[in-house]
Amino acid sequence: MTASLFPTGPFGRPASMPAASRSAMGKSDRSNGRIVPCDGRTLGERVASYLRAKHPEKTALYVASEIGVSAETVRKWLEQGSVPNGAAMLALIRRYRMSFVDGVLGEDADEWIAELARHEEQQRLEAEAAAIRQKLAFVMSGGAR
Repeated sequence: MTASLFPTGPFGRPASMPAASRSAMGKSDRSNGRIVPCDGRTLGERVASYLRAKHPEKTALYVASEIGVSAETVRKWLEQGSVPNGAAMLALIRRYRMSFVDGVLGEDADEWIAELARHEEQQRLEAEAAAIRQKLAFVMSGGAR
């Protein structure tokens, strides 16, 4: 390893990032693939909005049972605008997939995220339609419930 790859400041500590680089971080728009800043309150509101839309009734109980956290934790997200911690955020992404990511990022999401969310929703609806067609065929053939 060379010093040019890992610059250090006085006393062998890593040097701080130049001010120009710090000020440019997080200020890029989504068109170049960089992360757009989102404050905690906005993120918390977006998470709560997504979860309420997904489960209009008994939101905290349904979400808690689906991702394995307490209903009280989910209530904090819903009522106080708290942001889920890293493990909870990963559990939400695992459960709700790209729909959650797209919903939480909203207008800040890159187009590929929205496209993946649409594709997942299409697959879900096609599977649901296939199950309905199967039930309909059973009923139409004289089968009983």
